[in-house]
Amino acid sequence: MRRLVLFDIDGTLLSADGAGKRAIQGALMEVFGTTGPIHGYSFAGRTDPEIVRDLLRADGLADAEIDAGLPALWFRYVENLHREVRELRVHPLPGIPALVDRVEGRAPSR
Repeated sequence: MRRLVLFDIDGTLLSADGAGKRAIQGALMEVFGTTGPIHGYSFAGRTDPEIVRDLLRADGLADAEIDAGLPALWFRYVENLHREVRELRVHPLPGIPALVDRVEGRAPSR
């Protein structure tokens, strides 16, 4: 049986020095003209869609307006993230390469 294992990447598996947050912030400004209360918001343990909805709802945007802008937002977010990652030294956190090997079944668990 195959299994799917999901992780929160930045700060859990690797260090990207906040690239994801900067990429979302830029995309929000480009598409919606606001970031909502991003500076006081904790991204920890949340999915990107949840983060975006929380921030935009907190700034008073209705779900229909958010939904209409999401395709453009995700496009800009991915573009911004590619740029951010190219400009950084992204590296795995200690112990993560061995963990990924075990999850993929390439190394015996202990």
